[in-house]
Amino acid sequence: MSDDAASALSNTLGEAHRNALEGKATTNLRTDLPRGYPSVSIIGAPIKNVKGDIWGSLTAVLNLGPIEDRLRESASGGQYSVLFDQNLQIIAGSDSGLRGTVIALSPLVSDFRRSPVRLTRIYKDPEGKDSLVGSVAPISFNTWGILVERSATDAFRPVRIMLIRTVVVTAIAGLVALGLGFLLAQRLIGPVQLLDRVSSEIAEGNLTVRAPVTGSAELAHLAENFNHMAGNIEALVRRLRQALRQNQELFLETIRTLAAAIDAKDPYTRGHSERVSSYSLAIARHLGLGSDEVFRVRIAAILHDVGKLGIREGILNKPGGLTEEEFAIMKQHPEIGSQIMAPIRALKDILPGIRNHHETWDGRGYPDGLSGEEIPLVARIIGAADTFDAMTTTRPYQKAATLDFVLEKMRGMSGTRFAPPVVKALLAAVDAGDITPPDAEHGGPAPQQEAS
Repeated sequence: MSDDAASALSNTLGEAHRNALEGKATTNLRTDLPRGYPSVSIIGAPIKNVKGDIWGSLTAVLNLGPIEDRLRESASGGQYSVLFDQNLQIIAGSDSGLRGTVIALSPLVSDFRRSPVRLTRIYKDPEGKDSLVGSVAPISFNTWGILVERSATDAFRPVRIMLIRTVVVTAIAGLVALGLGFLLAQRLIGPVQLLDRVSSEIAEGNLTVRAPVTGSAELAHLAENFNHMAGNIEALVRRLRQALRQNQELFLETIRTLAAAIDAKDPYTRGHSERVSSYSLAIARHLGLGSDEVFRVRIAAILHDVGKLGIREGILNKPGGLTEEEFAIMKQHPEIGSQIMAPIRALKDILPGIRNHHETWDGRGYPDGLSGEEIPLVARIIGAADTFDAMTTTRPYQKAATLDFVLEKMRGMSGTRFAPPVVKALLAAVDAGDITPPDAEHGGPAPQQEAS
């Protein structure tokens, strides 16, 4: 340690010692040591006998260097981390050059300064154009706080990579199938009439058929080769289909993981996203939608509450009813969700389900005030499933209603809040046993507030 650093610490230690002899416990933070030295916290406390007389002092220097090292290690993944005191002065961080400066007042830090609790949200970078995913939390043993920020682009990169991989694998599989079909057609064009029927069936997709091995040695050899090739094609297509299924399952697991992260922010609605997805899937099938449309409904329903990542936990986790101001904030989650998923071009077809699932048939919903057929079909389906789950599950501020009561309420809201065909499909799914709410059979009266 240099003479200047030793002198600075000596003066602060002396001051802590003198205060301790006067009966005062002190904690002094030093972030102004020469370059190359970490921040330190100097602690002084009086030592008293059983009668309360001061015998001496206990002074100590707490080296914050290891904390700064850990924060610096986190920067390798594009993450920005700082430890700051009650005055927002940076004590240690992933960038040691910021030590001793005042932290920039991002929207997240501004909220934390007003209410020092754990906060997580997505917001605009005050010093740039990108969006950031940030989390700030108080240090329980002190009045300090810790801030972690990361680019929203980097945070959601794994989802985009998975989507790109799925598209690439699908394209490769299509090209392989087309190439094999072209090769097969070229090899079959000729005077061999015996193989005409078999080749036609294979061209129509029947890969299990085989050519009869008859005729001259040359023709039999040709038929054997043809059968061997058909077997290889069947096996390859089977493997390609299996690979496509695995990629789709991996994509769904990624989406479910994101939904679990959403539900984890709101413990009172844990499992809500999966239930709404299950109910929406059943409604879509009873509406007679195609497999592609059903798949889009399934994904949109799982992610319909992704915007809650941008809502303060104090509102999400409030055990009682929301105030008008809090409910106005909560109503922003459909727009926030569509903004979060908008950069992912492969998911553009599910954005209406995320943004407009709180629109109502009579035009009194939000955020766009759509009505009737203006509301996208996927949003109509998710909206009905969302409300059905809210009324049939127990929350801290309500008990689950009985299934008969909920079904009657859904009938009553047909044509006002919900599209009549969607309500009809929901009732049919319940009658068929395709929708079975977890708590409704043991429920009570009507819910006091919808909190989906």
